[in-house]
Amino acid sequence: MLEVHVAIDIYRRMVVRMIRGDPRNMIIYSRDPFEKGVEILNADIKRIHIVDLEAAINRKSIGPYTLEIARRLKEIGGYITVAGGIKSIEDLNAALEAGVDRVVIGTSIYRGEIGVEDALALGGNRIVLACDIRDRYVTHSGWIAGTGLRVEEALEKYSRAGFKLFLVTVVERDGTMSGVDLEVISIIPRVYRPHIIYSGGVSSKKDLDVLRRMGFRGSIVGRSYYEGLLSPGDIAYMEDR
Repeated sequence: MLEVHVAIDIYRRMVVRMIRGDPRNMIIYSRDPFEKGVEILNADIKRIHIVDLEAAINRKSIGPYTLEIARRLKEIGGYITVAGGIKSIEDLNAALEAGVDRVVIGTSIYRGEIGVEDALALGGNRIVLACDIRDRYVTHSGWIAGTGLRVEEALEKYSRAGFKLFLVTVVERDGTMSGVDLEVISIIPRVYRPHIIYSGGVSSKKDLDVLRRMGFRGSIVGRSYYEGLLSPGDIAYMEDR
């Protein structure tokens, strides 16, 4: 089985995809994130990954609009993850109180704005640590600051600290539909793969099957789903394998 999460990246109340996170290179897919979420759920896809891009880009706290969308989609049966703008323990609490299944945090951990123990105390199985990687090193703060840790080093360090789930995004491939980064996924030790959701460049059922066969827990898809390269049937197939 491979968990497949469809991304709803929210920017100025629109569903968008930004190529490599660049607001100047943005595709708009919907002007109603809730309606798009309902459409996804009605296609028998249950996992939705909601990102407050505006908060992430502007380094602000996750917005009430994003949390309201997440809450409403959860109420009608979605399995919901939220990310972007979790800058403080208060932000993390607000996201969890919206009833979502998982919350992704990254920069706030690496910068020490949220303590690891404080985050995990709120629900270790619901907290996902983002490992956004460029040239194999984990970055943060909108992919412009480095941690000095290679991805495998970060996974070891934070697994020991208590994190059970990780979101590994290959920055150079984000939104490109250029395929999974085989070089990167091959260097990730097998022991960590069942705890990792992969993101970046996924473009086909074949990509998802590679991740499944290599033992990864899941994947996030966005542009490839919205542009028809991945169908609801492809996603259901991976979830059922």
